[in-house]
Amino acid sequence: MSGMRLSVAVAATALPAVALAVLGTSHPVALTPESAPWWRDLHVIGLVLFPLLALGPWAVVRVARPAGPVGWVLEGLAVVLGLVYTGFYTALDALAGIGGGHET
Repeated sequence: MSGMRLSVAVAATALPAVALAVLGTSHPVALTPESAPWWRDLHVIGLVLFPLLALGPWAVVRVARPAGPVGWVLEGLAVVLGLVYTGFYTALDALAGIGGGHET
């Protein structure tokens, strides 16, 4: 087992998801001129929180990683896929969420 504690892995996995769930309850159903400022601001906040979701799988693999090459491959895969998710989601959120709210 690695040096990361289970409690840190649980926190890294749960806290961003819980924060996004709480904020998501205030997400407007439709993008209108009235809802546009909060829509935009909510997506700016999400721009910080959504990439943190990629920490969860990495933290779980880090804590439960098997010894040897398989463990390193799993951890590397979690890191690479987390970076791919973070890059693509950030681009989508900036264009559709922030841009849409700003332009409306």
